[in-house]
Amino acid sequence: MLKILNIIDLLSPKIGGAEERTYQMCRYLRLAGVEVDILTTKHLLDKEAIAKLPPGNIHCLKAVNFRFLFPLGARKWLEQNISNYDALHISTNWTMLSYIAGSVAAERQIPYAFSTMGFASIHNRSKFLKRLYRKHASIPLIQRASACISVTNEEKDDLIAAGASPDH
Repeated sequence: MLKILNIIDLLSPKIGGAEERTYQMCRYLRLAGVEVDILTTKHLLDKEAIAKLPPGNIHCLKAVNFRFLFPLGARKWLEQNISNYDALHISTNWTMLSYIAGSVAAERQIPYAFSTMGFASIHNRSKFLKRLYRKHASIPLIQRASACISVTNEEKDDLIAAGASPDH
């Protein structure tokens, strides 16, 4: 049986689209018989929503939030556990957990799909930090991904402009 680790830094469907999409994807994959675990943080964790998921493992990391969320112990957890999975699905760009998961997956040659769930191009505030993150994290995540997932044509075009293969 295929075993997937779904990575998302926040898991609270009340927050917005990325969390709700991840929640729904896990729910439907589990109902279809795919073994799906989730790696997230305890930050704003919605225990009621998680209780509605079919049985599976949810691994919650402590996190520090200084305007950006820093997952504590993520690299160590992934290095110890990533070999238990056939593939990863990394959700959301602009997060340290996504960057760490993609880096460890690449080091261990574990395939992953990357869903930016938004754009890799720079919009709005924090442009200096986003330029750094995009160059050192987003672009490598996109280029090393076995597949990139987009929901809209605009998101697809943005991923291709960032280095995703049009064929994935």
